[in-house]
Amino acid sequence: MGMRRPAMSGHASLVAPDVAALIVRKFVVHTLADRESFPMPQEANRSAPNRSARLEARISPEVLAVVRRAAELQGRSVSDFVVAAAHEAANRTIEETHIIRLSVEDQRAFADAILNPPPPSPALLRAAEAHARLIRKR
Repeated sequence: MGMRRPAMSGHASLVAPDVAALIVRKFVVHTLADRESFPMPQEANRSAPNRSARLEARISPEVLAVVRRAAELQGRSVSDFVVAAAHEAANRTIEETHIIRLSVEDQRAFADAILNPPPPSPALLRAAEAHARLIRKR
């Protein structure tokens, strides 16, 4: 799930574990809160919502029996159960792709990189100069 920064062996981190965790948590919370298109999981609406799209799927009789049993246990129709389960699974999948989970060691490395960034490399300096030249030309 993305690139991992190598462990900072031999480098004493100046960030306490709780501070690093707080920085990561705030980053994740702000990232999710700023995404208007990111739907937060909500309990399925049990009233008849305005439905206009149709979804069809072929499943084995064994799977259908399990789905029917689960729907019965929740007091729902099979259709309502399947829609709610698919909606919940879709939200969970979307959420999992937007949240970066880091070990404590990686949280420290992340926080340290933010609080103590390395000096810019020559390539980054050249890129910044090229960007500034392009912007001035406009």
